[in-house]
Amino acid sequence: MKTVLSFFVLITLFLSCKHEKNVQKPESGKKHTIVIPGIGTEKFVVGKTKIKNILTELGKPEKFTQGITDLINTEAELTNRYFFTEYGMTFITYTPESKGQDIENAIIQVVIFDENSNAKTSEGLALDGIAGKINYVYGKQDQDMTRYPNLTYFYYRKKGLTVKIDPETKRISELIVYEPYE
Repeated sequence: MKTVLSFFVLITLFLSCKHEKNVQKPESGKKHTIVIPGIGTEKFVVGKTKIKNILTELGKPEKFTQGITDLINTEAELTNRYFFTEYGMTFITYTPESKGQDIENAIIQVVIFDENSNAKTSEGLALDGIAGKINYVYGKQDQDMTRYPNLTYFYYRKKGLTVKIDPETKRISELIVYEPYE
């Protein structure tokens, strides 16, 4: 009886794995999104990738917000934020008020990676990593200009990277990538 039962189980397993798509390979852990300071990722490059391409790739964002900045002697500017919480990414574009959201032409200027993205920089600095490694990896930070005293930011403007630290855990909570500037 045991032999018949063992044979039946073996045949069932063999037939269920007959097609390659039924074979499940064990996951070796979630793959990291590699973030390149001043650039973004291979797919999403700041200063080059249009928001319409991101919407095509990732679908509709879970949340969208829009703010306005009145500028002296020029047209007001809209700040458009596209939140893809499932992927742990937020994309920011800036467009003139008269053009609105301008999905066809708006270029991403900032990408924010949070803990859902499982991101790490090309130099190995990972989200949820220890904040003490930041200066070791990137050197002395730029002048800290944060407006929020309870949040800690490390600015590396010439590299196109800002790192946000959780003040309670002292761990890296966000990687913010933009085009480098002085």
